[in-house]
Amino acid sequence: MNSRLHRIPSRRGEATSGITLIEILLVIAIGAIIIAGAASGIGAINRTNLRAASTTLGAAARFSFHRAVSAGKTVRIALDFNANTISLEEAHGDITIESEEDDDDDEGDDDGARDPWVNARARLEGSIGANLGRASFSVISEQTDEDGDGRVQRTPIDRFQPRPLEGVVIHRLISPHELEPREEGTGYIYFFPSGRAENAVVQFMNSDEIIYSVEIEALTGKPEIYNYEFGEEDLEERELRDPG
Repeated sequence: MNSRLHRIPSRRGEATSGITLIEILLVIAIGAIIIAGAASGIGAINRTNLRAASTTLGAAARFSFHRAVSAGKTVRIALDFNANTISLEEAHGDITIESEEDDDDDEGDDDGARDPWVNARARLEGSIGANLGRASFSVISEQTDEDGDGRVQRTPIDRFQPRPLEGVVIHRLISPHELEPREEGTGYIYFFPSGRAENAVVQFMNSDEIIYSVEIEALTGKPEIYNYEFGEEDLEERELRDPG
């Protein structure tokens, strides 16, 4: 009689001794949410870095435009692709603007006698370039006469020194004085005392290969930020729509 008796396991004991399918699915769902949140957070940080770099360049462009007009000097933004830095420089001496295609024709001209601001208008008709002539550029500095002997001393201002970008790299520079977009070395965007700037485009890229672009307007030096790869085709299309 007793041999026929079988122990019936407690259902309550079974429920507490194992993990149910619902619990497994719940853990998987929570893990997926955490991973998605982390990925979204990283993506947001990367885009924040892109916006920060674009804003930094935009502020540099606005300052350079007004500095060139107020100081009567040609100012340029220097973009070092290798060091991944941005700095601001200004010219000391004469500077002219000419087409790269016309370099051979102008070898006999006196660079200092040429009117750079008239020649700058040629940017709408072809590629223009900066011919330094007797000019030299250096980081924007304060000029003082500390010794009182009449000799001007230049002290570079720290905030205009090369500053590294965080979380992004300088991807490409499109400027009217270069025939091809620049992706290495050091590139420049020029701002002139006449109140003109080069219609240039700078592209920044993050580790996810997302690209933000900053376009510098020629007549105002105003920056325009795009959250995509704004490039040569966009510039050409705009000129065809509005040649003025």
